[in-house]
Amino acid sequence: MTEDILFWSTPMGYVSGFPELQALWQHWHPSSQPTGDREDWLEAVLRLDTLLNVHPREHVWVRTTTERQAVNAATGEVCTDAGRLARMKLVGPVANVGHLSQSYLSDPRLAGERVVDSYWAEPVFLAHAGRPVIRTTCGEGQGFPATKDTINALAPGRVCVKDIDPKMSFFTTTSPFDSHDFFSKISMWSLDRPGALLVQPWVPLSAEYRIFVVGHEVVTGAGCIEHLTPLDAIARPFDPRVERTRGVSPVFEAPELVARYLQWAESYTTAWREAHSTCGDYVVDVALKTDTDEVVAIEMNGLHNSGLYASDVRALFEEWCR
Repeated sequence: MTEDILFWSTPMGYVSGFPELQALWQHWHPSSQPTGDREDWLEAVLRLDTLLNVHPREHVWVRTTTERQAVNAATGEVCTDAGRLARMKLVGPVANVGHLSQSYLSDPRLAGERVVDSYWAEPVFLAHAGRPVIRTTCGEGQGFPATKDTINALAPGRVCVKDIDPKMSFFTTTSPFDSHDFFSKISMWSLDRPGALLVQPWVPLSAEYRIFVVGHEVVTGAGCIEHLTPLDAIARPFDPRVERTRGVSPVFEAPELVARYLQWAESYTTAWREAHSTCGDYVVDVALKTDTDEVVAIEMNGLHNSGLYASDVRALFEEWCR
């Protein structure tokens, strides 16, 4: 029996130069304007276009303005039955701004997503991270002692701090704790929010790569290269390009390194399956730790909102919609 799928297409501006995709977007978002960000819009419209091409349209329901209704992609029927919508499989983006989204926190369909978003607490991730990853709180009080003590517990040198609730920023500071440097960089969203920060020692990383996993099986992958989308892929299902340093280095092809990443992923997905048999949809970002020539896990994210880069979006959705 073919499963009904619920897809949330968030309104945003489009980008000119892609007439077929633009027509699809304006069908669902007739008031949209040519003001979109290229990468963000292409990822959004390619998700929708791919879904409509790999799953029977009469079983695709698209919501564009509210969580309380969705429109059938084949018939135009409008569904406002909350119980029926709650039984549909969720594919594609969801609202997951941590504490800001009650549906994210309570929807049973996103239980696996919530497990993956807590990767920093998972023994499987920590065993593959190649460095300590510590969650902490930046609370009130002179010196913000919880975060200060966490940072000072790490070896002297550079320390990476990441906002995770909500995901706002990533910056480096120093150990021992430097209050002026720290407070000039931290997001105010993170202050007083329990467990909002991840702290970890800086390690030399290169060639970050995103691996997409569906049903505990690796299906596609691409370098974490911000300006590339699935339309830019030069090989499928695994694009061979990476950047030595994310966002600042030239892009180059590294097929042998990507093969190492995929071999590493076999071990990782097996370990994750053993720990979480019902949570098999996620992405894991990996990189090369250059001082030890070791492949390590950088972070995990739920499949719903993860950036696609130059991955094979059709391979991803074919598996996801099964």
